[in-house]
Order: sequence, then C-alpha cells, then structure tokens
Amino acid sequence: KGVTLPGETILPGPAEPVPAVILPEGLPPVLFRGLPATLSVRILPLQETLPPIARFEMQTTEPLRREDPNKPDSPLKPAVGLAAFQFADASTATSALSVNVPLDTPSKVIDAVISAEFIDQPLAPEGPVRAWTAPIRLIVENAVNASAPAEPVKARKAAMAVVPMTIRRNPLFREPVSVVFDGLPAGITATPASVAAEHGTADVALTLTDAAPAGEVPGITARILAAGGQIIQSGIPVRLVVE
Repeated sequence: KGVTLPGETILPGPAEPVPAVILPEGLPPVLFRGLPATLSVRILPLQETLPPIARFEMQTTEPLRREDPNKPDSPLKPAVGLAAFQFADASTATSALSVNVPLDTPSKVIDAVISAEFIDQPLAPEGPVRAWTAPIRLIVENAVNASAPAEPVKARKAAMAVVPMTIRRNPLFREPVSVVFDGLPAGITATPASVAAEHGTADVALTLTDAAPAGEVPGITARILAAGGQIIQSGIPVRLVVE
C-alpha cells in the first residue's frame, strides 16, 4: 500500500525483487520547526551481495510551496527532507540520517518514505538496486511558544528598562535558548538573554539614550534561538513606550 497524493502515489517498495529491507530504528522523532532531527534506519540485506554504498533519499506527502504562490515558476520553498549527501556503508547495521525541518513548515503531520539506493561510489548515476521503508508518520511541532507582555513596557530616555519574556516549551524540548530583539530604532539597544533548559522566563535588558524616539515604538519583534543558533520562533511582537 502506498502513500497517495492527488495525481501521485509514493510506493513503499518496488515491484521487482527487493534487495534489502529498510526499517526505522525505534520510534520516529518528533520534528521541531527550525531544528534538524535525526532519523535512524536499519538495512537488512536480502541478497548475498549488495553494492557497498547506500545513498538515502526521502519523499513526503508535504505539499509543495512556492516563494510566490501567484507565480507557477517561482522557486520552491524548502521542505522537510533529508539533508544533502546522506550516505552509509551498506554493511552498517544502523544509519543515522539528518532531517531538515524549515521554520515555516505549515504541516502538523507528514507521511514519508525513505529509500536506500545501493551503488558502487557516491556520485554514481541512479541505479536499479533500491529498497524502501514502509510509510513513516512524522509529527511536526513548535519547540517553544514565546511571548512578550500584552501591555507595553514603559521606559525613559537615558535609562534602562527590562522586557520580561515567557518561554513555553514543548515537553520534549529541554534545551537552552536565547532571546534576541529585532527592529530596534536608533537610541535603543537590547542585550540578548540566555534561558537555561529548566527555565521558562527571561528578562531582556534595554538601554535607552537621549536619542530614543518618544511614544510607542513600532516594529520591535523578538526571536528565539536554539543553542546551535537556529531560529525556532520569530516575529514575536514586543510593545515598548518611551515616556
């Protein structure tokens, strides 16, 4: 049975004799938007001899998205899929595959199949010796859901202020993060705040000079960075009033 899209079917196995069985190793990981994930698979050969290298690919049911939806020739947006150049020794029992997960992935559930193409050298053209996993269901979630106060923070020129941020974590995400402010005008600077894995709040310190604009400052947003520098949330509105 295959994974079916309108006008397309992703088959989990070829019609010809299967050279090997590809099995997920353990439960599939929960995918967090903006963070790479690791999906491990096992190769179980069904033939006495196989070409020595396994070259992996992934196909998914995620709908294609274009940079400009109104232009059919617009470039495609990045999608959930294996990182480039995923190879393994075909005799290796378990292979850890790196999965890219774009920050703006809209899908919450994605079905995928992984193929292993057995070849003699990494840059070999596509060959006939290929095996597939059964369909794998992948869950996509946010690592964090951060917010600033709904009411504007009040600050004065030539002084400092603090913006408290709330970091609500996915129960499966326990890593340190940092908070960075964007869109600050001249006269206002912010010091990035680090948040330990066990904490859910952060105070972002602002420094204002006499050049800071008066009134409510438009366009300030926050973004959350993972420990590796990946953006895992962006565009968080921050309200600030300079008195």
